[in-house]
Amino acid sequence: PDEVLYTSVISAYSRYGRAKEAEEILREALDSPWVKPDVRLFGGVKKAWAISDAHDAPEQCLRLLAEMKQQGLVPNVMTYIIILEAYANRGRAEEAEQLLRQLMDTTAMNGEVELSVGMFNNV
Repeated sequence: PDEVLYTSVISAYSRYGRAKEAEEILREALDSPWVKPDVRLFGGVKKAWAISDAHDAPEQCLRLLAEMKQQGLVPNVMTYIIILEAYANRGRAEEAEQLLRQLMDTTAMNGEVELSVGMFNNV
């Protein structure tokens, strides 16, 4: 199996918020000598956490973000939108705003983040 197959399976679990299963597939992919980790593999698992019913989903997403960075992967704007969604889905608006402000203060994606957050607010 390659990144495409693993990403597809993770995406299938993600659509239904089945975060633990998605993460199991991620772990399997990371253990495979044929798979080079990428943002999409991690993004699908973060999305599964974001829409799951787990109360600690934002923390799970932040844990995965840290792991991504340790692997040398550069998060994109969707990485942060998913984490914001995890906070929003749990009514944790203050923490979402805090993350957004940190992101806007520390990233070169500032314009992209503003545009995406505007789209996110319209959902």
